[in-house]
Amino acid sequence: MKTPLQWRLGLISLRDVQTYEAARLASISRCLTSIGIAILNWDKHTKKEEVKIKNWLSKVISESEFIGLNLTKRGAQRFLDKFASEKNSNNLAGDLDTLSQRFDDEIEAIQFFYVRPEKLSWFENTESAGEQFKSKFPKANAELIEAGNCFALARYTACVFHLTRALEIVLSSLHHALNIPEETDPRNNTWGRKLGRISDKISENDNNPPAGWSNNAAFYKKVNALLAAVKTPLRDDTVHIATVYDETGAGCVFMAMLGALNQVATKLSESNGRAVTEATT
Repeated sequence: MKTPLQWRLGLISLRDVQTYEAARLASISRCLTSIGIAILNWDKHTKKEEVKIKNWLSKVISESEFIGLNLTKRGAQRFLDKFASEKNSNNLAGDLDTLSQRFDDEIEAIQFFYVRPEKLSWFENTESAGEQFKSKFPKANAELIEAGNCFALARYTACVFHLTRALEIVLSSLHHALNIPEETDPRNNTWGRKLGRISDKISENDNNPPAGWSNNAAFYKKVNALLAAVKTPLRDDTVHIATVYDETGAGCVFMAMLGALNQVATKLSESNGRAVTEATT
């Protein structure tokens, strides 16, 4: 069961965003309408109708609490408390008008973000690169989840930014597995140069094979080829203003990267930010 949304000041991550179905918001309006119809026919009301009204008010209270409509919630609770003793339809109609006005006023102050149906599969997707990657690369997978959320909400440059953060972790894992020293100069630590060092190391191992290379050469070459495919839609200057991604560009990066990350997870993993290799080089 989801906890109520916490409305607070300050920057929040997409991870703080909780899904809220439009039908649940509409249910408040439906409940208020149903109560209004019941009051109009108050002279014909029965105990069964009274139970229905109490249930509708309870629904308004619970849904209002979830999305932070505090005035609506308090008004509905006051209406419910009063309803047990109030039998005057005119008074009830007045109370309902007040409650409806509170709901209308509060809902105007809240913005909801719409996710297109075809993009819902990206939102909060914890296994976009597969179950193996999720379990073996938890930190990189957290970046993939954020990338998927950004893609679903049309924040395409932010999506690619999170993808590059996931890629950094994976490249470090590959460097560790291939015994490639990490560069201390930040200028040599772009994803492009890291990929170049991986390619160079594979060529070096082909020419002078270390122990176990024949068992793992195909794996590293396949991963290297898949990562090279990411190079076309991705650029080193992702974090700079010069590079702005649209849906097509971000989608190309995402799809190219998922195949590579899925393959990496077949033999490598991370542990506390450090790579753990299951392949022997």
